[in-house]
Amino acid sequence: MNTLLELHAPFKTAFIKKKYKPWITGNIKIMMRERDKKLKKFKRTKNIRDFEEYKHLRNSTNKSVEREKKAYLNFHISRHTNNAWDTLKKLNIYYKKKKNDIPDHLSDVNDINEFFLNSVPIAGKGSDFEQYYSGRLVGPDVSWSFSRIENNDIFKYLVTVKTTAAGADGLNIKFIILCCPFIIEYISHLLNFCIKYSVYPTQWKLANVIPLPKCEVVSELKDLRPISILPVVSKLLERSIKDQLVEFLKT
Repeated sequence: MNTLLELHAPFKTAFIKKKYKPWITGNIKIMMRERDKKLKKFKRTKNIRDFEEYKHLRNSTNKSVEREKKAYLNFHISRHTNNAWDTLKKLNIYYKKKKNDIPDHLSDVNDINEFFLNSVPIAGKGSDFEQYYSGRLVGPDVSWSFSRIENNDIFKYLVTVKTTAAGADGLNIKFIILCCPFIIEYISHLLNFCIKYSVYPTQWKLANVIPLPKCEVVSELKDLRPISILPVVSKLLERSIKDQLVEFLKT
């Protein structure tokens, strides 16, 4: 899949002069051109009448842009009320919080990784957790096992994944959904094989860990928090297992 992606849709560097504004319609573009023509004419003639005409076109153009923008946003936000912020982000209309940078003396990836690894306590054999729960396991003798994951379930889990970030395998959710009609049988086979034989692929255990500042001024490694980006397909198996366990516990 990565080979196909690199062949047909490789990453390219592009220079964008102006931000895309979908509410700028063809009529508004015509009004903008006429406005700019009047401004050029006024700069050439210095005639007050040309300036008044330019000002009239400028004001009417601004009002039209404002009206079209408002109508466009109202339409799209009303259609995506559950993901209003995502819609605004895609349109580049939202407040961007100032990015907090990690200082140079804390930017060594090995030091950050070592800190994250040692900051998580590991419960060993005979720990307080185990002793606490060992005498409290009560309930009926119920025989239960995981059931097969169907193709419809896989697609249902795919559309619930909200992050578009790619994990260690380089595949993001958008690309997997595009290929879904052709690969869903293979995903189904992988997930059901894992459940049937109680195995978990080593690649799915890998995560891209990104350190993010927890405060405005980063002075120590403890001011960073790790964000783990997992492979998308591993999330499908996790969600299926979670749903089956929750359903069993409810029953």
